[in-house]
Amino acid sequence: MRTKILVLGLICLIFLGIMGLYSKSEQLEFINQNSGILLIVFSLIVTLSTVCYVFLTRSLVSETKKMRKAQTEPNIFVSIKSKEEYPGIVDLIVQNIGLGTAYNLRFDVNPDFEYEKGHKFSDIKLIKQGLNYLAPNNKFTDFLTSIIGRIDELGKIATEVSVKYENCLGDSHQQKFLLDFSELFFVRYVGVSSLKKIADNLEKIQKHIHTIMFSSYPRIRVITYTKKDMEEQHFKILEKERLFEEEKKKTKKK
Repeated sequence: MRTKILVLGLICLIFLGIMGLYSKSEQLEFINQNSGILLIVFSLIVTLSTVCYVFLTRSLVSETKKMRKAQTEPNIFVSIKSKEEYPGIVDLIVQNIGLGTAYNLRFDVNPDFEYEKGHKFSDIKLIKQGLNYLAPNNKFTDFLTSIIGRIDELGKIATEVSVKYENCLGDSHQQKFLLDFSELFFVRYVGVSSLKKIADNLEKIQKHIHTIMFSSYPRIRVITYTKKDMEEQHFKILEKERLFEEEKKKTKKK
């Protein structure tokens, strides 16, 4: 496409350059003598320009369709992740990172494994029943297992989860994700997470409130003011200010 446009531009430049070598009278004479050839050349240029425009329009329409489709397409992502506040707890996460709603989500596990003794991964309610829909930028989180004391056991587990879902037009999509527990052991947390700090401080506040309300210590005394009390207090303040101004004036006279 770009090559054709460059060729047309080059032809026009060559023609204009040739015409610039002649005077006006010579140019008119040249045009009259070669009117038939020039008409064919210009017709060819117009035809090629029209063809180029058609291809360009077709390309733009195709790009617009792709953009509109991308704005309505769901994109499901399945993963496992340790909780930030409790690194020993592992959650199963299914999220829609696309811009469209996903419908009729169904999952398949291969190979299956026991995430806990006597409990198969495929028996989890989320995996077994699936989801009817998942809105854009939403995620579904479900407790999976605890890795405390099971690092060697879970470190050998890697399973593939296949998820099938549909978009709003009923078009089917399928994606596969590898869930490898050994990857969780590479993550190292330093210090205490912000959520854990907030939870601990809220618990301390709750204990302090309970101590104040139900312990043998003196209870909180609440002082209330009525509208009349506030007016009296305001009057006393004004009276003090008046007396202060009078005392100030007497001092100046002395």
